[in-house]
Amino acid sequence: MVHYSFWRIQFLTYNFLEYQRQEWQHPGNTMTIGDLIRRICKDNIGQIVVYAYEQALAKKPLTDVLKYMKLDAA
Repeated sequence: MVHYSFWRIQFLTYNFLEYQRQEWQHPGNTMTIGDLIRRICKDNIGQIVVYAYEQALAKKPLTDVLKYMKLDAA
């Protein structure tokens, strides 16, 4: 039995990554899919840090921030 949904997800993921690569790639500078994934991860981590900082400035309780981010307080 072929799992078509797996291949659909693979197709959509690759197309998203290729679209982003074309958007971010500068002329004369090659960007691999691995480079692209590292940049996306770095951007996402930066957004998380900014969010946490803004919530701290607003004196939001840590439990509320963790709940919003769907993380458990250990």
